[in-house]
Amino acid sequence: MKAPDKVKRLVEAFDRNMGAYKSSGYKEANVRAEFIDPFFEALDNFAAFYKVGSITMKNQ
Repeated sequence: MKAPDKVKRLVEAFDRNMGAYKSSGYKEANVRAEFIDPFFEALDNFAAFYKVGSITMKNQ
């Protein structure tokens, strides 16, 4: 299963600006607004296309 496009864009944005995001001046609220919330929104939209439980996990 490949990652949703929005997740790829979030990773690319982080990679481009990693220094700024890792600095002490970058606040937790910004992390949530710019990365965490959009990440979970992307997963929710992505999950809507898949039936929960249809993927068998290995080593169960």
